[in-house]
Amino acid sequence: ESIIYYSPLIFEKVGVTSKRAAIGGTVAMGLVKLCCETFALLNVDRIGRRPLLLTGGVGLTLALVVIGAAMHLKLAAGAPGITAGSWGVLGGL
Repeated sequence: ESIIYYSPLIFEKVGVTSKRAAIGGTVAMGLVKLCCETFALLNVDRIGRRPLLLTGGVGLTLALVVIGAAMHLKLAAGAPGITAGSWGVLGGL
C-alpha cells in the first residue's frame, strides 16, 4: 500500500516529469495488484494459503530490493531525467 500511496512521488524522483504519466503509472500498478489479488483469491483453496504467502513474500522482497538499489543508483548518479536506475525502479514497481 505504501508504494502505491507514494508512487507519484517515486515516479517524479526517478525522472518522470509529467503528472499525467505518474498517475497513469499508479493506475497501471493498481491494475497489476488487482490481477494478482484476483488470482490469489480464486486459487487459495486449490494451492493453499502458505504457498501463496511464501511466494508473495519472496516476490515482494525481491521487488523492494530492486527498487531500493535502483533508486540508490539513480539518486547517487545525480543525473536528471530517465536513466538506467530509473528503469530499474520502474521495473520493480
